[in-house]
Amino acid sequence: MTRNTPHIKKTSEIILYILLIFTLAFTPLVAAKKTLSEDESPLKPTLYDRILTLWHVETFEGGVGSRGDFLTKRAVEFGSDGCHVLVKKHTAESAEIALSQGERPDLVSFGAGADFVVPLVRSFTVRINGERKTAYAFPWAQGGYFLFRKSGDDSPIKTLTVSDGGLNLPLGAAYASGITADIIEVVKSVDAYIKLVSGKTDALIGTQRDIRRFSVREFAYSVTPLETFDDLYQYIAVTADDPDDFAAAEKFAEYLLSDTTGEKLGGLNMFSPFAGTERNYPLSEFDEKKTTKTINPLISAENLSDIKRDLYESVTQRKKCFSFENSTITPSNACN
Repeated sequence: MTRNTPHIKKTSEIILYILLIFTLAFTPLVAAKKTLSEDESPLKPTLYDRILTLWHVETFEGGVGSRGDFLTKRAVEFGSDGCHVLVKKHTAESAEIALSQGERPDLVSFGAGADFVVPLVRSFTVRINGERKTAYAFPWAQGGYFLFRKSGDDSPIKTLTVSDGGLNLPLGAAYASGITADIIEVVKSVDAYIKLVSGKTDALIGTQRDIRRFSVREFAYSVTPLETFDDLYQYIAVTADDPDDFAAAEKFAEYLLSDTTGEKLGGLNMFSPFAGTERNYPLSEFDEKKTTKTINPLISAENLSDIKRDLYESVTQRKKCFSFENSTITPSNACN
């Protein structure tokens, strides 16, 4: 496969601000300790002094496999000081319902647009690469945007298809990279990839999920990483109320952000923003150090929908309908 350079037009940059469940149930206390049955955990029946609950919510497509299952495996490895982390998979909607019924997690793994997490987050501190860092959330897994073309196609891009796979903003990658075309369409992710494979579009802006799709299809493609803007981050936040639970949750968050965990993310066709992750081509071509623009992870789903609309007008009409300053959308008169 070859690496092609798309026709890129300089545009005004977007200034963005970086901020940074297998079903589970609590088990009865046994001799003042908690125990897990074989049905509730991949572990053998074990006694624990403390069981933490982690809610996992996905708002964008991953690469391959399940991020929730990945977290469960990391929880098994963690097993620190009589503490176990139970991972529960949720949608943003089911998490809202659980909260309304009085449930509360000790940790949350989430992507941008998961509204329920905003009132839960608390500032916490972890050590990353030897440095102590404090934030409301840290990204533990990252994906990336790419411009895909049929291998050998060097013609000018007249029709561009953009893959829409969730609450993420692929048009942000187009805008930040200055990519334009005479016709730009945004379609569901599977439909978008089929358009390129079937020759019904000149190019595709997609993600790590499309790399997997092309591999399964044995489709020959060329690729250019679009690194300037990226919002394909899975974050971890500590939300425990009890001080001892909070401290234990911080330890697990730190483990999730460690090199030990980061080096295994290649199995998800994703990578760590902090630790070295062995990656196959073309994910290996993506240089996360070049990512200078992202989105506030605590942004609301409603605001994300507004941004999607404005980005579409900005890219298709080649107007600057908005800008980002300190994660705040500033409308422009250009699209009024």
